[in-house]
Amino acid sequence: VALYKLPLSADEVQELYLSASAALHLKLDDAPGSQSFENAVDVSLQSNAFCTGAACPTAGVSGRMNQAALFDGTRDILSSTLVLDESATSPGAPLMGWVKPSSTSTGRHDVFSTDAGGNQLSVVCDGSAWKIANGQSLIDTGATVDANQWQHIAAVFKRGTGVKFYKNGTLISTLTPLAAATTNAPLSIGGKWNSNYFAGAIDDVRIF
Repeated sequence: VALYKLPLSADEVQELYLSASAALHLKLDDAPGSQSFENAVDVSLQSNAFCTGAACPTAGVSGRMNQAALFDGTRDILSSTLVLDESATSPGAPLMGWVKPSSTSTGRHDVFSTDAGGNQLSVVCDGSAWKIANGQSLIDTGATVDANQWQHIAAVFKRGTGVKFYKNGTLISTLTPLAAATTNAPLSIGGKWNSNYFAGAIDDVRIF
């Protein structure tokens, strides 16, 4: 039971409800020049996303919800300590956020990535197509990338069911079942390790 001194708004109630099951929530409302990006569901601040120097995205730009982080597509990336369970017994994980790609340039550009070299769970902007990595291969979702427009993307990776991909709240496709991974990298935002960088703005990232 939690008691509050003041009435909560509908948005605050929803935030509390969602935070109870979220592993990572990056509002990306951090101040310009930030190298640590607050994980809103961890009051200890020990699981914030982080970056270093010139590899940091530009914080404090106009976002879909308040502010956002702008990634340059050449070296900007946010790292985290969150390691998803991608084993054969894992229940899976939803990855979602608001994204505003600055272009539809060809090639793989990872928005969310746990790829350690084996196409582990990722959401990817590839030219004009949204794709996912399912632990084995890169798969076209059938959803198109809208350059210079905010769009909400959500990939629900679920063991035994496959991957449901949503764009702006609409189910676009249900894709092939997941392949189990024995090794995967901690989640990164805006790229994969030190490659496959995404160009554009990202806002309100939630991982459950």
